[in-house]
Amino acid sequence: SGEFEQVNFRDSDWNGVRCQFTEFTECDFRRAWFSGKCNFFGAKFTKCDFRGTRFTKADFSRCRFIECDFTGAILDVVNLTAGKIRQCRFNTETRLLDVSLAGATVDNLVELNVGYYSVYLGEDFASLGCKSFSIAEWEAMEEESIHEMDEDDGVEFWRKWKDTILQIHRTHFNKEQGQ
Repeated sequence: SGEFEQVNFRDSDWNGVRCQFTEFTECDFRRAWFSGKCNFFGAKFTKCDFRGTRFTKADFSRCRFIECDFTGAILDVVNLTAGKIRQCRFNTETRLLDVSLAGATVDNLVELNVGYYSVYLGEDFASLGCKSFSIAEWEAMEEESIHEMDEDDGVEFWRKWKDTILQIHRTHFNKEQGQ
């Protein structure tokens, strides 16, 4: 445990590091790499910059992320269970591949396990499988485009779940259709 404030951790490698119950405030983690079963159980990140950061096989369970920027970050096999994610920024460049949010409190991200896809919805994007789209792109997408990405399985999923996913997005983020 410990406290770090306004520290530049840019481009750093956190492979296997354990920083349980550590507090990070206004730290720069741009393009860092959290991997190799690193463990940050119970840590707190406030106003930290994770743009372009890669998280692979990382444990951030019971962590708190407050006003952090995850633009362009890649989260692949990341445990965020029972954590709190408040006022953080995600966008279409953020890749959410295998993220566990069970029991987490998240104010601007919705996780759906739909069929064989994990779907994550942000205020202005949808991340499905390994692809992210703006909501406008998802609404306007044609069957042919879906087929090019994932052939028949993707088309079947899209036909069955497109409208439901968009309705969940509109309801959660209080958006009007086409907005």
